[in-house]
Amino acid sequence: MGSPGLLGQPAFRAAETKVPVPPEEAPACNVVAVGRSVVMAAGCPRTAAAIAALGLDVIEVDLSEFTKADGGPTCLSLLA
Repeated sequence: MGSPGLLGQPAFRAAETKVPVPPEEAPACNVVAVGRSVVMAAGCPRTAAAIAALGLDVIEVDLSEFTKADGGPTCLSLLA
C-alpha cells in the first residue's frame, strides 16, 4: 500500500503486489499485516476493497484521533 508516486519508486519495482492508495485515503498507507489479516484505519473504503480483493481479511479500526496526529496502526503496535 502506498501513494502511486511512492509505489513507482525503484525500491518497489520488484514488489509483486501493489495497492495504490488514493490521496483522500492517505491513512490507509499505514497498515499492520498479521498472517492473512490487515489492520487499517476505518474510513478508507476503496483501499479496504482493494485489500479484500487480494483475499485478505480487512480489520478496520476507528483511529481518527490518531490519524489527526499522523499516527496509525504501526504506531500503536508492539511486534515481538
